[in-house]
Amino acid sequence: MHGDVLMEFDDRPALRLRTGDPCFLPDGVIHNARNVGRVTTTTLSTYVVDVTKPGVTT
Repeated sequence: MHGDVLMEFDDRPALRLRTGDPCFLPDGVIHNARNVGRVTTTTLSTYVVDVTKPGVTT
C-alpha cells in the first residue's frame, strides 16, 4: 500500500492504515476503504473466495 487509508467497518472502530501496514479482513466483514492522505493511494489486495457463494450481496 502507498498513502493513507481509513478502513471503515459496520461492526468495529475504523482502522487507519499507512504505507506498509497489513490488514486482514475475515469472511463477511462489511468494510469500505477511503483515501485520507495527501497522495494518490494504491493498494494490493488478495482475495480467497468460495466460488459456490455470491461475491457481493446488497
